[in-house]
Amino acid sequence: MRLVATTVSMIWTFVVLFMGVLVVATDSGRACGFDWPYCQGSLFPNVHDVQQVIEYTHRLLTGLLGFVILGSALLILFWRDRPTALRHTRTLAVMSVVLLVAQALIGGLNVLLGTPKGFTTLDVMVSSLLWISVVTLWGKLYVSRYNATRTPVRVQGSTSSKVQLENMKAHTNASTYKPTRLGQAFLIFFFGDLLLGAFFKHSALAEVLFGLNPERVWLTSLRLGEAVYVVHGVWGVTLFLMVIAWWVKSNTTMRPVLNVIILLLILETIVGMGAVASGLGVWMVAFHTLLATITLGVSTFALVYEDEMKGVRR
Repeated sequence: MRLVATTVSMIWTFVVLFMGVLVVATDSGRACGFDWPYCQGSLFPNVHDVQQVIEYTHRLLTGLLGFVILGSALLILFWRDRPTALRHTRTLAVMSVVLLVAQALIGGLNVLLGTPKGFTTLDVMVSSLLWISVVTLWGKLYVSRYNATRTPVRVQGSTSSKVQLENMKAHTNASTYKPTRLGQAFLIFFFGDLLLGAFFKHSALAEVLFGLNPERVWLTSLRLGEAVYVVHGVWGVTLFLMVIAWWVKSNTTMRPVLNVIILLLILETIVGMGAVASGLGVWMVAFHTLLATITLGVSTFALVYEDEMKGVRR
């Protein structure tokens, strides 16, 4: 039940983040006006206005997400026979609720105050932290369930079963592996690069750098735009080298997950170059942002998977 609840919370959170990307891509952020929770003075949007429907759907899903995460958190908080290996789940549950409240407040103020400078980047930061907390909570419950099904069991002292031998081998391999700190460093660095990219986009430095005429300008320094662009690129190369090092230091149990991260980083790079080549085409930028969100989630799970499967903090 708890695993199902956290799975729903994780999927719902991703859908909300996806809708946020869609809002930016279609420039629907102000379609409902600034009289939140109303949409242009009405409780419901104009169904013939696509931008209003997108913005209203985003607001509605965000509001319902509160009930989903709160319900999931309550199931964790009142879990009496919680295993020792899952002792951190209560803290994560409380953290997810706190971050959700913070994200809702920032999002509401962002609308009511007419998108003040810096608020959009702050919204991205809190939303990303919420995404990390939800994925971490789900990952711990999922890996715990996975471990329970993989625990080697001897039947009347016999070890002739091929499945039993494979389970024992996997269990021994997982128990003796000593994870490095590369996973933690990678996640922190990736989170920082994601925020830098959000700042680059929402401050309009990207438009200024590429000679475009943004509707809303926060910063106009061309030199600052060049510096942020270079740092963002170098940071991306560093992340790729870090995940390669993580892959080399890991064992075969971890490598399938790390392969996914490497593939996502390559796709991000290609789409990012496509966004630049297209003059910051909104859909290319949106796809780049969506890939970054997915990569953040997979990287979080990889870290949880490594910690829980290898016995870290047990």
